[in-house]
Amino acid sequence: MLKDELKRRNLSIKDIQKESNIPYTTLNDLVNGRTDIDNVGTRVLVAVSNSLGISMDDAYRLCKENQPVKEGRIEVKGKKYLLIYNNRQYELCSVNKDNTEYIKEIAMTAIKNLQEEERITSWH
Repeated sequence: MLKDELKRRNLSIKDIQKESNIPYTTLNDLVNGRTDIDNVGTRVLVAVSNSLGISMDDAYRLCKENQPVKEGRIEVKGKKYLLIYNNRQYELCSVNKDNTEYIKEIAMTAIKNLQEEERITSWH
């Protein structure tokens, strides 16, 4: 997660903002999961990767981790994406470039399936 990486490197959002001239609010929303990296320009991704000295792929992956999804959240543990839903943990898929690109859709599909299972179970 980007927030954890900044903390690990003892960097603040302000540090990246000063170096990149990306608006603080844009970076703050990205770091805190209020904005999806897919909804910001390439310039922001380049700024994050340059500030951290990592590839754009790695910066993208950090920004996608722990993105909120409706009624749940995505976390990364080891090399697996997990869905936290109703205080339970579900393994979604492995971390790789294709899955990272579609992780929100994967999580939303899993939530729909879980909700359907809950609805069917409640009938019995």
